[in-house]
Amino acid sequence: MGQRAYNKLVVFDFAKTLDNGHGWYDGLVDEVESLHANGWKMAIISLSPEAEIGASLQSKMLSCGTPLTKIFDPIAGIKALTAINSGEPNKTTKAVMEHILAVTGIDKEHTVVVGDAFTEQILANNTSTKFLHAGWGDPTKEGLQMGVSSNLLSQEDVDNAHSIQRVSQLQASLEGAFK
Repeated sequence: MGQRAYNKLVVFDFAKTLDNGHGWYDGLVDEVESLHANGWKMAIISLSPEAEIGASLQSKMLSCGTPLTKIFDPIAGIKALTAINSGEPNKTTKAVMEHILAVTGIDKEHTVVVGDAFTEQILANNTSTKFLHAGWGDPTKEGLQMGVSSNLLSQEDVDNAHSIQRVSQLQASLEGAFK
């Protein structure tokens, strides 16, 4: 069996996007597996500790029995983000995206950031990548509105952010981001 050709990248936030604090959202493991099978590379950026992210990924299995840790690369938790940003735990910088793109080998033009909070939208804005709001964990865009009240995002940014309301819409929304 040859190596899978990846030509698209989705960069996920972890807390509230993949894991709601009580486990993964219903159907999300199946969506991630389908994305992987359809040529998507996947990375994680999060201010959560790497051990917490790793434990969550290790506990979830693909249908073939492979843990999710095998399909997310890189996984940039708080320790990695601090190292990438010279001592500052920040996931919104160009350096973070440059690191992810270098590890994955995917161009930013073929990259989508998916998250529930304003920090992921700022990362996308700072790096000219596409952004999709994980509305299945934040249906009112409260996480994005915090960026407006902190003067880090405009109301127009929030209003224009495409929100994926159901996990089952993830793959179609990602594919649609390139049309």
